[in-house]
Amino acid sequence: MALARQYAECGYDPASYFERLAEIACRDNFTEMHSLKHFQAIVDEYYATRPEHRWLHLVAAAKSAAVIHVGREHRVYTQAKELLAA
Repeated sequence: MALARQYAECGYDPASYFERLAEIACRDNFTEMHSLKHFQAIVDEYYATRPEHRWLHLVAAAKSAAVIHVGREHRVYTQAKELLAA
């Protein structure tokens, strides 16, 4: 969480940060995309929040990504990824 705050305080691009964490959220096939919906709400709130408090949403995004159901089946994500690569 400290790294997320440091990322914000250093002024790095939030779009790149959110893009990488979105990849993790999209892997969630276990909760029927609940994680992706939650993640989208975090991103929306980030842009709606005053700049001095936006770092809180970067931290929330990192926490959300950390609790994705690791080890669960990700068939939809895997199949979509294979189809997009073809």
